[in-house]
Amino acid sequence: MKKTLVALAAFSAVAAFAQTTVKLMGNIDAGYQSNDYKGNKISGINNNGSATSQIDIEVIEDLGGGLKAKVWLESDINPVAAQANTGFASSIKSGTDAGGGTWLNSEQKVGLAGNFGEVAVGVVNNKSLAANGTGQPFGTAIGSGYGSIIKASAGVAASTASVVRADNSIRYDSPVVNGFSGSIYYVAKQAVSNGKANYSTTFGAFSKAGINEYSVNYSNGPVNAIYVIQQADYNGVVTPGAVDYNSATAGVPTAVAGTALTTKSSLKTLSANYAWNAFTFGATTQTLKDDAATNAVNTKATLGSVKYTMGATMLGLTSGSLTNSVNNTKSTFLGYGAQYQLSKTTRVYAQFETLNDDGGTVAAVTGYTEVGTKRTRSGLGVNVAF
Repeated sequence: MKKTLVALAAFSAVAAFAQTTVKLMGNIDAGYQSNDYKGNKISGINNNGSATSQIDIEVIEDLGGGLKAKVWLESDINPVAAQANTGFASSIKSGTDAGGGTWLNSEQKVGLAGNFGEVAVGVVNNKSLAANGTGQPFGTAIGSGYGSIIKASAGVAASTASVVRADNSIRYDSPVVNGFSGSIYYVAKQAVSNGKANYSTTFGAFSKAGINEYSVNYSNGPVNAIYVIQQADYNGVVTPGAVDYNSATAGVPTAVAGTALTTKSSLKTLSANYAWNAFTFGATTQTLKDDAATNAVNTKATLGSVKYTMGATMLGLTSGSLTNSVNNTKSTFLGYGAQYQLSKTTRVYAQFETLNDDGGTVAAVTGYTEVGTKRTRSGLGVNVAF
């Protein structure tokens, strides 16, 4: 009997020591959108007008002594297009590559958190994304300027895509001391040898830039600020060549060797916001440069915003510009919108933006002929979080 009591006591101690919580959460956003991309118009039901639709799983295990194990699994989904969620097979006839499904296509990480701060490994978001959201009220959605005026990755072109996370990444976030904290983000460079366009997923070898990112954060009362320096090393990294479907051997298309890059690029972002009564004022300034001999990238962007919140209503306005010093051109941006909270988790919204893209900050869409430099987007919809 005594042994049984001791065993039960030990089991209870272990159970109390390792408490695990699992949460399922997410966000669904859909509605009507009308887009005019430089003379190419399309409208209809679309997603992500005010936020990214996603399903998230969070696991936290209490290891005792203030130490916790943490897992985060995130899947971006498309609630208005089933095929986008299921993936599709490759087709030599149509010249299309296979596309992956939605499951676990976004941030994925595992790590430890404690008095030392937090360290996470996997496919981890960078802090340049956090800087984007600090300076304006629309996140990455319509009206934000994200991906057009403000970037989240140090690319090799003024129109570089805003990649917010990288495979095989690690990020350390320090504890907060008097409102200050810091982060370090690292991705090892992997360069394919001999300029080949084939990679080994089994071996874990890909052709991708190395990334070093450092950030300082401050949050105290009405003031929030973040400064991020991101450096990307593309030297020796190969951009995949085109796939030749006309010279397929045994049904397998021929891969054309890619081109090795030689560029190193840096992205510097300073964002802040200040809350005053019902108003929140925000600002972002950002530079993107590379060290190429031809000075291929040299841009400077600024974005200002104001948010007014009264009860269930939020009104937002953003305005900014990006100057491309390489060709002495300038892109200007204006975004605005309103959101109304029907409950703590459900809101309706109307958001709009106009981009005059003389600076070529948005990449051309394959298969479409551009007419002029103006892009407009508008969205009316509903967003439900759970």
